[in-house]
Amino acid sequence: MFSHSAVYTLGFVINRLLPFLLLPVYTKYFLPEEFGYFSLVYSFWFFTAVFYLYGMESSFQKIYIESDTERRKKVYGTSMMMIAVSSFVFSLVVYLFAEPISILLLKKEGFTHLIKLVAIILFIDALSRFPMILLNSLELTKAYTIINLFGIILNFAANIIFIVYLNLGIISILYAFVISFAVVFIISFIYTLKYFSFGFDKTLTKELFAVGKTFLLFGIFLVTVDLSDRFFLMYLKSESEVGIYSACYRIGMVMNLIITGFRVAWIPFFMNMKDKEDSHHVYGRVLSYFCFGSFALFLVVCSFINEVVNIKLFGFKLLEERYMSGLVIVPFILAAYFFLGFYTNINIQSYLKNKIGYLNISTGIAAGVNIILNLVLIKYFSFTGAAIATMISYFVMCVVIYFLTKNISEIKYDWKLISRGFALVVVCYVINFFLTEPAQNFEFNPTNFIIKFVLVVLTIMALYFMIRPRKII
Repeated sequence: MFSHSAVYTLGFVINRLLPFLLLPVYTKYFLPEEFGYFSLVYSFWFFTAVFYLYGMESSFQKIYIESDTERRKKVYGTSMMMIAVSSFVFSLVVYLFAEPISILLLKKEGFTHLIKLVAIILFIDALSRFPMILLNSLELTKAYTIINLFGIILNFAANIIFIVYLNLGIISILYAFVISFAVVFIISFIYTLKYFSFGFDKTLTKELFAVGKTFLLFGIFLVTVDLSDRFFLMYLKSESEVGIYSACYRIGMVMNLIITGFRVAWIPFFMNMKDKEDSHHVYGRVLSYFCFGSFALFLVVCSFINEVVNIKLFGFKLLEERYMSGLVIVPFILAAYFFLGFYTNINIQSYLKNKIGYLNISTGIAAGVNIILNLVLIKYFSFTGAAIATMISYFVMCVVIYFLTKNISEIKYDWKLISRGFALVVVCYVINFFLTEPAQNFEFNPTNFIIKFVLVVLTIMALYFMIRPRKII
């Protein structure tokens, strides 16, 4: 499980790391309001992608894994045909209505070209996902990783060329996505052609759609929790605050990189292992390992974030001064994505017991909580309120799914061990918090740094010894 997660983190997940790697370039060349406009367009892209895929990612993977070899080719071929046709229609609509969408989204004219480019990206993005999901389902981790890494390197290089050398502005980021996604799709589709069968199976179409639609609401609610805060910030505050929030949010997404790598490996892992005798014991241990790994990451990032953002290499800092006021949100975003990973662990009974409706209930309640909290907290606390709203919403999601599934679950989680690890990290975090200088008036203090470093190392060692394999009672 760990080896697959690590490989996927180096592949698909590093794709999510790309915005973090490019953050020094973005914050140096773009003003907060410019980056705010892009972040809103980016959020529109990811929100709209849910409708493009209409739950097909999950339904394709579930049905593909459960099918025999002969049927799998039909599943892949039918899924690709469905997505190609529907995505083309959706993109045509977005392209034709790009102007009113841009005005509604950004409250300003002159951004129609960005929406038109997003329409093209959405089409290519939808197509490119399925060959990669296929590689994931077959656990062809090396091919999966190599193809993704190639796309990431291409995207990174295109960003540098378009932004630094050609000075094309904010649209450079979208140009880079078009190029990298198109190349990844071409390579991955050619690689998976031997698993592909041309044709359109009506029975499979109904089955894929029937399973997929149960995941559609789940996707809508989840993306609402993840992205709605940008739109509330835009309408309640300003595009500049959206830019600052989005830049610092990407630092907190370091936790999401681990979550995504874990999730990509986790779904085929637990689906393939469900009939094994010791599966419930393994599921319980995985949660403990996940929590302790996340605790360690949280502690490292929060303890040394100010030192990291003030390092200057080749004329670039991770964040320019004009963005540093947003660093206050990083612990909340890290915690939010920890709860998302926690949710990914404990919601497996919804899949194993065919209780997919539980996913909709838990994420639906979280989405409602998120909207209410954003309306209340952003008004008084700006982007800090948005981050707190996201964290609480993911926590609510965990609580709801736990109580919905606890009566049908046979998995034994070691809550005492997890609680002890959590308490240890909280103590270390509080001590380090008071030793950390604000980023804006940051002056490196060797004594404080050494104390923080020693505390973090000792805490991670303690976590390691606590989590060593032992029998769960």
